[in-house]
Amino acid sequence: SPSIAELLRALVDPMARMASELPLGGVLKTVIGEAGNFPELARIWHDQLMAPTIELLAEAISQGQQRGEVRAGDPQALAFQLISPLIMSLIWRETFVPAGAADFDIRGRLEQAVETFLAGVLTPDGRAAAGGFAAN
Repeated sequence: SPSIAELLRALVDPMARMASELPLGGVLKTVIGEAGNFPELARIWHDQLMAPTIELLAEAISQGQQRGEVRAGDPQALAFQLISPLIMSLIWRETFVPAGAADFDIRGRLEQAVETFLAGVLTPDGRAAAGGFAAN
């Protein structure tokens, strides 16, 4: 099976494409803004997208821990740390870029987030399996 570093690096391109091509930011902004008025909308977003994504990331992190690649810690909390830059980027692009904030390269942001995450969680064995880090 691939190392955690290989897996997370492989997710950067598809996640960046999805974030760029689909209206996720607008939907996310709507879900956050209307969750109190329409809890079913929030429940669907949670059940169909957020919870499965966090679960898959937490499972990959847990497997990395079992292989000795990832330092000890709550896999779900680490999954939240990993996904947060994507969510913030979607919200930023949807909310602040239309108001004049500078846009950015989402792929570059996600790549940097993955490399920063890996630099913080990998054990020495995990660093060896990662094959180095991208320059940021």
